[in-house]
Amino acid sequence: MGKKWFGYGDFYCWNCGKNIEKGHDNCPFCGAPYDKFETSSPLGAGGVGWSGQENHSSFAAYQRRSRKTFRICMVILSLIIGFILFVLPGELNFDAEGLKIYAGVLAIVWGIDLLWDFINNKSHKDWEGVVTGKETEEYTTTSRDKETGRTETKHHTRFILHFRKDDGSEEKLPATDNSGWYDYLNEGDRVRYHGKKSMNYYEKYDKSHDETIPCAGCGSERDARENFCGRCGCVILKAK
Repeated sequence: MGKKWFGYGDFYCWNCGKNIEKGHDNCPFCGAPYDKFETSSPLGAGGVGWSGQENHSSFAAYQRRSRKTFRICMVILSLIIGFILFVLPGELNFDAEGLKIYAGVLAIVWGIDLLWDFINNKSHKDWEGVVTGKETEEYTTTSRDKETGRTETKHHTRFILHFRKDDGSEEKLPATDNSGWYDYLNEGDRVRYHGKKSMNYYEKYDKSHDETIPCAGCGSERDARENFCGRCGCVILKAK
């Protein structure tokens, strides 16, 4: 017996959000089967209405785990940088001057990390509105193949969504190559935007016609019958 931390698939129970126990077919906390749903349909499971759970404690817990993991990776990266500077080239000595250079490099690396953390943890004002339009933009990029020397042209698509807020103002989801929200939302859908720290989520009011619902934590597509995201443990924003 033990918690599942590594590997593939789900790490959290879809019904109660607790860590999955290895060697079990059912969650030892709530009894829900890990193989989930064999007969019921996901249609209608999302319901109609707002979830009201955007402040659920699972989101804060997920962010803490994510930041902890990222910090560990940053420490490992710092050690690798030190190894490269002092060991591989053999140009820096482990003296005051070498340590000063190393500290300067680390200051830049961690400074970028703090800036990224500040930008991604800014809160934005919540609002409600309606999807008023969907559009795409085509663009191309060129690159040269190093082996053949030939120039290759690739075609890409950007996806854009337009909203009209309840206060009458217009909102636009900036053009992005990720079609996630473009595919999930349709013209006429009523949405509630959640702009809390580390959350950039458009909750659909009527989720009864969707078989999957995006997780507001990790962004993965989850079965509409799930109560919690099996990947990150965050509650799924379904109707009450």
